[in-house]
Amino acid sequence: MSHEALSPQQFPRHAAPRGFKPEEGQCFLNASECAGWKGSRYVEGHAKGPGDKEWTEHAWLKMPDKSIVDPTWKDTGPGFEYRERKIR
Repeated sequence: MSHEALSPQQFPRHAAPRGFKPEEGQCFLNASECAGWKGSRYVEGHAKGPGDKEWTEHAWLKMPDKSIVDPTWKDTGPGFEYRERKIR
């Protein structure tokens, strides 16, 4: 599986629509409820943080500029990895 290098403005970040309160441990629900915000699209796949040995099934948003916005994980940034599951 190939990975593209992320530019600094594409590092994953935590964000959500104003007033949205993410439910802890409910990434699929959180991402689906935020999909479409600022032109984002819902994405499923696997993610892990710095130091994590195992990948976790996860959902997040991909913005029109290809940056990753995670409405669930609040401590995202450099060192976090996301692998999008391609749906046929």
